Amino acid sequence: VMGGYQLMPRIMGRYEFEDYIFKMEWWSYLIPPIWMGGTMEAVLYHSFDVPHLILIGLCIIVPVGGLYLTNQHLSPIFTKKISALENETPQARQTDDPGKKYKSNVVESLSAWVTTNAVERAAFELVYKILGRDRKIKLKIYPSVGYILIFGLLLMMQGKDDIGTLWHNLPMTQYYFGLIYLAFMVVQVALHEISYSDDFKASWFYSSAPLERPGEILAGMVKAIYAKLFIPLYSVIALFIFFVWGFDVVGDVLFGLLNNFLILLIASIAGRRILPLTLASSAKNQAGNFVRGLMTLVFMIVPAGLHYLLSKWPLVLWGTIPIQLGISYFILRSLKDTKWKSIYS
Repeated sequence: VMGGYQLMPRIMGRYEFEDYIFKMEWWSYLIPPIWMGGTMEAVLYHSFDVPHLILIGLCIIVPVGGLYLTNQHLSPIFTKKISALENETPQARQTDDPGKKYKSNVVESLSAWVTTNAVERAAFELVYKILGRDRKIKLKIYPSVGYILIFGLLLMMQGKDDIGTLWHNLPMTQYYFGLIYLAFMVVQVALHEISYSDDFKASWFYSSAPLERPGEILAGMVKAIYAKLFIPLYSVIALFIFFVWGFDVVGDVLFGLLNNFLILLIASIAGRRILPLTLASSAKNQAGNFVRGLMTLVFMIVPAGLHYLLSKWPLVLWGTIPIQLGISYFILRSLKDTKWKSIYS
């Protein structure tokens, strides 16, 4: 819906439709909007030839037939399948799936590589698996992936040129700066949503465990979000950037990779420090969404603006990366040192 609302007017505004004559083709009868358009045209202009009669028939028969098919045949089958799942015993659900074992081994290997202790490793594996398995969390986070595509297209569709001209001139622009920071939208949503769960009462084990520094759990959580959500999306964006702008911008892509992690750390340490899955879903403060979004925007603008300024001197950009890594290290260490009194609950 959002893509159609934002993109379609911009696409249509680049073409002249005053003298356009629509010509029916065989594939036109496969497009539902044409059924309604043909029906309206037949009613308004009293045009009841064979093509219009076919469109009228499709406009009426297909929706009614689809409704009948759904109610009489598909819904009962779906209900039976759901009932079978509910009556299935736990023993029957357990299957020896090699794919699951492989994924589990990959997560364990990755956690051992990016974490420094057992507590941080356990938090990493927990959050990493929750982000891939929990249906409710995925429904809250993954729609923001679609926004990346929409905002990426909006960013590149500047001016009034047609699509072909825009694509031809794209390598001569610097729109890749915006693309580099688009994936952070998903990370920002995940950082907020991972704190909430319908099973929040099970979080008692955090306080029951002999943990002096709960910040290690926060560090593992941040790393899991970055590894599970950001890295795959950023890899796709980076491939697109290299395809359009070439490998001359590899320094900007690498700097952006580290800069996004730095922004995530700043957002984690500056906001409320909440352990994963510890708050009830009903405790969300919808009024705070605007403030959180505004703070995230500020966190992004400053490092991204610095990136844009440094990009004018490639050698300086490469020389700044060690400083960037050092700042990230100290912020991450500060996050790990978080005490229980600083944890929001």
